[in-house]
Amino acid sequence: MCGRAYVSTSANALYQGPVQNIAKSKWEKATTSFSPRFSSAPLDTESTVSPGQILPVMHCVNSSGTSPEFLLEPMVWGLVPSYVKSPSGNLSEHFKMFNARSETMHEKNTFKKLLSTRRCIVFFDGYFEWKGVKGQKQPYYIHDHGGKPLKAAGLFDINTANGMISVTIITQSPFDVGLDSIHDRQPVVSS
Repeated sequence: MCGRAYVSTSANALYQGPVQNIAKSKWEKATTSFSPRFSSAPLDTESTVSPGQILPVMHCVNSSGTSPEFLLEPMVWGLVPSYVKSPSGNLSEHFKMFNARSETMHEKNTFKKLLSTRRCIVFFDGYFEWKGVKGQKQPYYIHDHGGKPLKAAGLFDINTANGMISVTIITQSPFDVGLDSIHDRQPVVSS
């Protein structure tokens, strides 16, 4: 999966749609307006997000009892692990961890420790992949044809130095015959 996602679904629509039992959210307090970030996107550029920017993410905050409680909150796309001492400087190196390969994440220490306690669902309307030769690449927008938000598996962490909450999207080999001709990875999505 390339590093561009499209997020136009409001927090209210997420509350009413994909899940039940969402707790009061930090998302309501966070900015939901996005500044332009992608000059040649075929859609509204204000809703195009890249690593280092905010995605809406849902995770479980209370799994005891019969009805788990979930929290929808903004997280920075691109994992900045909890052990990074001073993430206030140049974070561009850390935001390179915006994807985690499902096949090998259990082998990588950064991801392995998050698998049991820091799983999440990342919401976006679609994402972009490019195909072609350098300088002449064609963008493709991959999305649900019914217009529903995609729900991708993710892992998140909270940095101990500054409290930043960041997320990585879990990817896999494409299972769609048409998609594998565009790119060799895709997010792990659920219906």
